[in-house]
Amino acid sequence: MKDSAASKAGLKVGDVILSVAGKEIPDRDTLILQLSRTKPGAVVKVKLKRGSDDVELEATLGSRPALNQRGDFQNKLGSELSQRRTGFPAILQHDTVIKPTDCGGPLVDLDGKVVGVNIARAGRVESYAIPTEAILPLLPELKSGKLAPAEAKEPKSDKK
Repeated sequence: MKDSAASKAGLKVGDVILSVAGKEIPDRDTLILQLSRTKPGAVVKVKLKRGSDDVELEATLGSRPALNQRGDFQNKLGSELSQRRTGFPAILQHDTVIKPTDCGGPLVDLDGKVVGVNIARAGRVESYAIPTEAILPLLPELKSGKLAPAEAKEPKSDKK
């Protein structure tokens, strides 16, 4: 597309993308997943096949253009949307209106049973949660602190 991040980076019609940021790209879904994990404004190396030549480019990722302003307006009714709305390995879709800042809380059924943890608001009637079945096997590791960020594991001390 004219004036797109791909066009500005030098990609051309017919180019075959081989890797993005060091990750091999065997198909369209892998490309979409890899790009969805990278924030707009990030500079990534793109290796591609152009005819019989291998080409390496640097691309500055742009924001995804709005395809349908009316649809975007309708999707935002009730609350803002999460920045990340795709690429989750397992989700439970529900219609609870949540704010992106409220993600991380439980999704409960009518009996009060936790069925998942909210992770994103993707549309007007589309929110996502990680199913409880996907979280339960991770609990022992989460409780042990093995998955905590480095700064949480080693608190900095002001004392000398």
